Amino acid sequence: MTTKTKAINGYIALIFIIVSLLFPKLTEFLWLNIIAKIREGINSGDSGPLILSAAIFSIVSAIQNSLVFLAAISVSLFFNKKIKAKFFLFALLVLLFYSIISLTISAWHIKPWEGMTGLFASLVILILCRESFNSYAYLYRIIIVSMMVFFAFQWLNIMPAFSIGPFGVTDISVSIKLSSNYLNNDAVLNFVGLAFFIPLFMAAWVTTSLFSSHDKNIEVEKENHANEIELETLKSSAMEHRIYQEINAIAHDLKTPLVTIRGLNSLLALSGDTGKIDSYTSKIENAVEKMSEMISGFLYETSKQEIEAIELINYMRAQIPVNDDALKVDLEYNEPLFKIKVNKIRVSRALLNIVENAIVAPTKSSIKVITIRVYAVNDQLMIEVSDNGTGIPSSILNEVWEPGFSTKASTGLGLFFVKKIVEDNDGTVCLNSKVDEGTTVVVSFPQSER
Repeated sequence: MTTKTKAINGYIALIFIIVSLLFPKLTEFLWLNIIAKIREGINSGDSGPLILSAAIFSIVSAIQNSLVFLAAISVSLFFNKKIKAKFFLFALLVLLFYSIISLTISAWHIKPWEGMTGLFASLVILILCRESFNSYAYLYRIIIVSMMVFFAFQWLNIMPAFSIGPFGVTDISVSIKLSSNYLNNDAVLNFVGLAFFIPLFMAAWVTTSLFSSHDKNIEVEKENHANEIELETLKSSAMEHRIYQEINAIAHDLKTPLVTIRGLNSLLALSGDTGKIDSYTSKIENAVEKMSEMISGFLYETSKQEIEAIELINYMRAQIPVNDDALKVDLEYNEPLFKIKVNKIRVSRALLNIVENAIVAPTKSSIKVITIRVYAVNDQLMIEVSDNGTGIPSSILNEVWEPGFSTKASTGLGLFFVKKIVEDNDGTVCLNSKVDEGTTVVVSFPQSER
């Protein structure tokens, strides 16, 4: 607690103490009015003024006790910093200050004090509002609940049913009960008292329950927000890792034209046959163009080129590792195939990603068979990649496109990237799989406009 905050808390406590001490003086006319109503009821034999005097007495007493309770709360908050860890100590502190302030008011104004009612009601408020005593920001809650509880318990002081006991021992309380007995209206006063006590007490309990529920909802929302931020951070980190992998793959692909350029350059230096220079320089130019195309395709997502479908497939197929005896990759295509307009580098990387997923998919067969089928349906170019793996359970089929989802120890961004790249190039992608039968991924692109 900072010095400034502590000073503000001290001022709040002082204000409540001063107001609670002055309140009896400011409301003397109301006490006189209560006594007048009691006399009027006795003289007229009518219980109406008596019930009205009971209501005024309960309201004024509830306000007085609420002010004293808030003063006790404020003083206790000023002295106690770790409230939640020491709630019972804090409650005892509040009851102590409540008693001291109430006794001071009684001595100063020479008025008896309903000690048991006030202390019991204070304890009930402390229990109901135990989650709201950790900050002055929740003071409005304590004010609302304390008014309801004190108003409810004040009715016990004027109910004839509680004549034998610690409730209703002050002059006005006793006068109201004696007058009620004189007018034979004990049943009416008991009924009115209970009619106020039960709803008010229940309302206080429901109100604190709603406050508690609201706080829990806020905590859940904060926790969910924090989890969302953490998830976004993890996704961002995973995506950065995926981008790093893609850069590595592009860098690997760039090695081929670089090796070509370096080798041809060495041959140019050694060759004395000027007739071969044109051939070498042409090959170097082609290698440079290929590098430029790969770099542009990777850097610029919107960069698209019109390309023959089979050229795209062959470009992707050339990057598939086929030096494995346990792997068989078949290419099937039905002509005629038309041109499509896509980012060649990115789309080939997406298709390669699908094939790589098929390669690492578990299989019960000794040979992994991957079939790539290319065919046209109306104005759509269809590319199917099928494997003979164990398949994907139907329960998680809808989750495979989500970032972070993976059944293996990976970033889980493979299919997420595939879907993004395909859709960025006006295509669609879907996945069909059956357990123990394999998986088929179907990618389609529209025909290039002529």
